[in-house]
Amino acid sequence: MAEAYARGLKAERERLLNTEQPYSATTHNNIANTHYMERDFFKALEWYKKALTICESELGTEHTLTATTYNNVANTFMQQSRHAEALEWYNKALTIRESVLGKKHPDTATTYSKIAITYNNLTDTHCSKGEYVEALEWGNKAIAIHEKVLVEKYPHAVVDTYRKIAGIYYHQGMFVEALEWGNKAIAIHEKVLGKEHPNTAGTYYDTADIYKQQEKFDDALKYYSKALTIFEKTIGKEHSNTVAAYNNIEEVRKQLAMQKKGKKRFFNW
Repeated sequence: MAEAYARGLKAERERLLNTEQPYSATTHNNIANTHYMERDFFKALEWYKKALTICESELGTEHTLTATTYNNVANTFMQQSRHAEALEWYNKALTIRESVLGKKHPDTATTYSKIAITYNNLTDTHCSKGEYVEALEWGNKAIAIHEKVLVEKYPHAVVDTYRKIAGIYYHQGMFVEALEWGNKAIAIHEKVLGKEHPNTAGTYYDTADIYKQQEKFDDALKYYSKALTIFEKTIGKEHSNTVAAYNNIEEVRKQLAMQKKGKKRFFNW
């Protein structure tokens, strides 16, 4: 499905490039989107910035399309692991969205969530607890809106934020809190998508990772196995997610065997 979507965007880009109509900010954004989907982030950034020039000159810096374009630029920097620059552009988008749409709008919440992810990624570079605190603060702002506005109509957006908050705690080594948020994500996916959906499997996999880090290998094995069963049925045995689940199961089984041997040695003393 993703490949078909990317092909459609590519065809649309070719159509736009061959049109005689003057380029609009939307046209530039659409062309940029096709490059983004193709993971050509250098070209995507070039076209987003062309769109931005039009937005700022014709629409001004208080327009929602300008905010969207700022957000697109930030997303592209994120994909390039240029997190400090991404944060700068997300904040530009946020200023407009809070002013024009308000602090309780879903688009504003999306920007809160993006800022949370960016601070989380910054910790990989700075190893700073301050970034974790910022990440959680922004993540909680996002979830406060998502739970009120989106949970019924767009549960996937809520789950995505839950998983991001779980990931922030995970990277801090706060596994109890990570499990709490991971279990919230599982509950929604099981209810909305069912227990056989690949997205549900993704939340099972995340939970297994947390248990693995806690060296709770029985629990890790349980959730990796749940994920593997679904992956094999829905996306096939050759898919990278399926292979990763299989490899983790093998690793966890080895760790369980080592634990049992250690216990035997202890009790034989």
